[in-house]
Amino acid sequence: ILRSFTPSQNNDTLSFCFNECDTCAATPAQQFHQVTFRVGMFGQTISANGVHVAGDFQAAAGYPNNWDPAGSMMQDLDGDSIYEITVVIPADTFQYKFINGNTWNDDEVIPQACGVGNGPFNREVIITGDTTLLDVCFSSCNRCSKAIPPTQYQVTFKVDMRIDTAN
Repeated sequence: ILRSFTPSQNNDTLSFCFNECDTCAATPAQQFHQVTFRVGMFGQTISANGVHVAGDFQAAAGYPNNWDPAGSMMQDLDGDSIYEITVVIPADTFQYKFINGNTWNDDEVIPQACGVGNGPFNREVIITGDTTLLDVCFSSCNRCSKAIPPTQYQVTFKVDMRIDTAN
């Protein structure tokens, strides 16, 4: 079957969808958003290979592969033990997890309470606009918004000078 039309003016153009009789509806432009992943590493010995985040967002953010444990290195630029990375990705639902190192032997164990899937669990985020994720603690559901202060004890020092033989 051939398509035909009668032009109504010079330079008339019609667009048809492949294998369809109707013209194509305009496809809305895909919206991209800045997303900042954050993880608190308090109490963790940071791997010499760094802290990373891996997930099914990586290819959309321009990395070569999804779920690459070494592909998306995070940084702690202000020394607060919260590692961050900002990527630009489209609106969608993504799964991810943090890695203290750069192999799957270094990934966090996510509690079922805040995980998705059937286990081992992943974290999930729904992107609808620019997003900064809460700074969750590594392998935890809890937020790590500030450094955990060291335990403090009140200590009193006493010196018994009754046996001082130096004088």
